[in-house]
Amino acid sequence: MQFRPTEENYSCAECQAIACELNEAFAEAYEQTSVGADALYGLIGGTEQDAERADELIGGYKISADSRLPARVRPVRAAIWRSYEHAARTGHRMKRFIE
Repeated sequence: MQFRPTEENYSCAECQAIACELNEAFAEAYEQTSVGADALYGLIGGTEQDAERADELIGGYKISADSRLPARVRPVRAAIWRSYEHAARTGHRMKRFIE
């Protein structure tokens, strides 16, 4: 998945910077969570060992009373928030491409 400014706003430097920030934040989050995601995928028809491995890898996602986001999610949230603020000020929007 990639983010880019819409065609009408492609020349906006802030849109370009936000698109880069979004792409980097999502890539980093994916890199940090892909092993856990693979373990979860293994649970589909998986074994007890797969379940234990998934618990080991994704412990940070367990539901708790602590409402703070895991550190790996904060950059994604900050980039999305920045894109919303820019859109509110300028009307410029990001377009999401699935490649």
